[in-house]
Amino acid sequence: GISTGFHGRCICTDEETDCSSIYPPQVPEERRLVLSENTDFDSNVQLRPQRASLNMNVGDVVRMKVQYRVAQDYPVDLYYLLDLSDSMKHIRNNVSRLGTNLANKMRSLTRNFRLGFGSFVDKPIEPFYDYIQ
Repeated sequence: GISTGFHGRCICTDEETDCSSIYPPQVPEERRLVLSENTDFDSNVQLRPQRASLNMNVGDVVRMKVQYRVAQDYPVDLYYLLDLSDSMKHIRNNVSRLGTNLANKMRSLTRNFRLGFGSFVDKPIEPFYDYIQ
């Protein structure tokens, strides 16, 4: 039969009578956290460390210092695609009014900003268009 005291890989404490010296293996302090890539900040590096290896036991606490730097002049491309049909006139007016404000705000955040614009007009075909008006 199946032992009721065995759950997965664990043995219940009442069945540990012959195992009096169980202890968790310890990872040496200097091997717990290894920073394998900790490059200085530059135009491409925003987070330090870039790569780390961690060896620890269940219940261990390891503290790791992470540094973040906001990228300067991060490239941002914004592209508007608008439906120019008459039914979308109110949306078109809102976008044109707010678009200038948004572009100015983005330029205050980065010098590497590009704004694009595209348009289309839906063809009035059934069942998406009501010919009876």
